Amino acid sequence: MDGQLAAKKFWHTEWSPKARLATQPNADRCSKVAEAVRKLLSAAKSSKWPKRCETALLLYYDAFSEHQVSNTVLGAWRLLEFVAGEPSDKSDVLIDRASYLMEDAFEMQYLGVHVRERRNALTHGREVIGEADDCLAQQCQQLVNPIFRHFIINPFGFERVEEFWEFLDMPTSVEGIMRKERIHAAAQKFRGSAI
Repeated sequence: MDGQLAAKKFWHTEWSPKARLATQPNADRCSKVAEAVRKLLSAAKSSKWPKRCETALLLYYDAFSEHQVSNTVLGAWRLLEFVAGEPSDKSDVLIDRASYLMEDAFEMQYLGVHVRERRNALTHGREVIGEADDCLAQQCQQLVNPIFRHFIINPFGFERVEEFWEFLDMPTSVEGIMRKERIHAAAQKFRGSAI
């Protein structure tokens, strides 16, 4: 072998500006992102818990504006802790609450455990090895984005943040929700008759 193949294929890449233009953001995409940001900011201002929303927005920016994946993972976990519960809540509860909003809750729980393991490794001084940085950052966004958006937008109009967390603690099956309703009706009947 005379090295010609390596010189033509592996060591030299022709740059074509036309090929790069397809991946550049276009005006339509930029306007959609700007509209999504405006919607979040507007929802945060009119929220039932505006100070918490403001803090959540700052935590989100802090987490996902980082260039080092270790800071992104730690920041995303801080955001999850803030929007998914009280400081005393265990990480399993936070992961369950974040996964409740997804169609496949089991897959999201699995992803949450994966991100938690990476976060634990980083907090104990171990580097995350063998994983693409952008992939791990995207996994953090997959875990945090749905609960973050629901926390800010509050589509069900909860009065207090604790109601939001109670909603996320509800069973995922229709049968489980119906069982909870029967228990609540019985408790209301019992407490109503006791008065």
